[in-house]
Amino acid sequence: MCKTAKSMFIILVLTLLGVSSSLNANAQSGITNDDPPITEDALLFDAKWYADDMNVSVEEAYKRLSLQKPFGIINEQLLNNEAETFAGAYIQHEPGYRFIARFTGDFKGDIQTYLFDDSLTQYVEVDTTAQYSLAELKEAQLIMIDKLDALEIKFETGIKVRANAVELYVTDIDALNESLDSRSETLSPVINIIELEQFSTEEANVYAGLELVPCTSGFSVRHSDGTLGILTAAHCTPDPPDAPIYFEGIELILRQWNYGGPHDVQWRTTPGFTVRNLMFDGTYNRYVRGIKLRDQQVEEEYVCKHGKITEYTCGFIDHKNHRPPPDNGATFSATFIYVRSAGENLSEVGDSGAPWFSGNTAYGVHRSGLGDDATYMAIDYITVLDVDVLVTTDLNNHPVADFDGSEDTDISVFRPSNGNWYIMGQGSTSWGVAGDIPVPGNYAGDGDYGNADIAFYRPSNGKWYIHGKDPINFGISGDVPMQCDYDGDDVDNIAVYRPSNGNWYIMGQGFTPWGLAGDIPVPADYDGDGDCDIAVYRPSNGNWYIMGQSFITWGLAGDIPIPGDYDGDGDADIAVYRPSNQNWYIKDHQVSPIKWGYANDIPVPGDYDGDGSLDIAVLRPSNGKWYIMGQSPISWFVAGDYPLPVRDTNADGDVYH
Repeated sequence: MCKTAKSMFIILVLTLLGVSSSLNANAQSGITNDDPPITEDALLFDAKWYADDMNVSVEEAYKRLSLQKPFGIINEQLLNNEAETFAGAYIQHEPGYRFIARFTGDFKGDIQTYLFDDSLTQYVEVDTTAQYSLAELKEAQLIMIDKLDALEIKFETGIKVRANAVELYVTDIDALNESLDSRSETLSPVINIIELEQFSTEEANVYAGLELVPCTSGFSVRHSDGTLGILTAAHCTPDPPDAPIYFEGIELILRQWNYGGPHDVQWRTTPGFTVRNLMFDGTYNRYVRGIKLRDQQVEEEYVCKHGKITEYTCGFIDHKNHRPPPDNGATFSATFIYVRSAGENLSEVGDSGAPWFSGNTAYGVHRSGLGDDATYMAIDYITVLDVDVLVTTDLNNHPVADFDGSEDTDISVFRPSNGNWYIMGQGSTSWGVAGDIPVPGNYAGDGDYGNADIAFYRPSNGKWYIHGKDPINFGISGDVPMQCDYDGDDVDNIAVYRPSNGNWYIMGQGFTPWGLAGDIPVPADYDGDGDCDIAVYRPSNGNWYIMGQSFITWGLAGDIPIPGDYDGDGDADIAVYRPSNQNWYIKDHQVSPIKWGYANDIPVPGDYDGDGSLDIAVLRPSNGKWYIMGQSPISWFVAGDYPLPVRDTNADGDVYH
């Protein structure tokens, strides 16, 4: 299918499936009618292309792309814990979809210990036929690079996990052999030599001074000093580095530039323009919900990019240790990601700096092309510029209990016995007494970039005590504190739910009747419009009643409601934890329940890795450990502590009901 026809087909399918813009979300984020609409499910958009490329159903494609996140976590853990025998991993697309973890024959471990969800077992396979570990291949590659650099040979190189080999790319094998023979040098047998017609080329317009953007704008970023800007490739302006780049006739101001080693990136501020947490895929805008680190990216993942010339195209990660040839006096390290085309050209002059992504997750910054293939710099390496990708800042999707403003949930507890708040890595703060209910939230109005305030509600007098502020009287005995951003202004509103009459009282907004005796208040942003929706869960019938929506049945007697954004799409998912079998049931986004926990564990979901989606997690009071899916257990609890990432939904001083 040609690119234009394919695009039109996908737009038609998305329209029929109801994947369209959200007017409320657009208004909340400052998007105008002149801007492309926001896609409500970016991963579904990518899945349409994957389904066409791989000849599978859209449902199957969506499931496969969703699995790329847990596969990446497993890959990172194996790199860290099994370095002596781990030979890398890759994704097999045909004949069956699998995550293949390769090891040398010395591997004696158990892959099951790395599978944090039983449902992953059917997709994960172990291959112990590798002759060399990934660490050995990297060492051989570095030795080869030193030899060839000394001989002043131009080349590219990468490590192919599937072949368990280092690949060396040259344009003339005979000339390579002559140079090696002249110095009596040899190459390791782990190296496969491949002859190319030409080397990869950087995709910059080779001229300056035009009132045009010579490349493509990359991800929006925030500097450590709070300044916002955009990324692009450093080689867009290699000589001199501060050569002008324009957007709509306005020059963007260079802030920092790094070219060489693992880096090919610069960032610039945008005078006269508002920086948004958005990326354009050629049809829709999509929010950036998180990043995927290089060690979490896996061979054969399906990834996409949008450049100003080739526009929206996708391919498969072919290998991860690619070393581009030297250019403009700079030499590079073998850390770039090489993407194999799925059938369309991935790169042309002008595409450099473009964002590489999957769904709403940032993968890297476009660098160069080789034939129809492409390379990009992994998103990790932008930290050399002291910037971070701007994520989850346009919707009400801020991590709970983020006390340091780092955009992730902090492991933290309130200890009623001494009134102290213990926040991992941040010390302790004395604020409260026994009987107080912790209500952390952003009351200060510092919005996306602020920290959660330490605060508690005192049922005995109906007052809210926010650290650093005077007490606020709002509530009576029996009320349940339900702070949340109900008006979408990035400030949590002081609010209470009154079980005695089913009324919600929001400071400055009057009261709203919504609930019956026995209901559990569960406010959250269920429609992704940027403000919290008033909602209750009714244990007697398992129904969720969200104001402005039809009721939804999801749960059984004894279930614990745990709504939140588990898939990073910008709206809260209906979900319950079932203590009787320790299963997590997340509506619409999980084919089967996820088992995570033991009897008497406390569910404590939160965005602990800062990727824009909630992580499944439990706190085990019996040993004081937090078990976060995909991470090692962490001890941070003593008997009687209250875990701060979750609410007390009936104001009795205990978590949940």
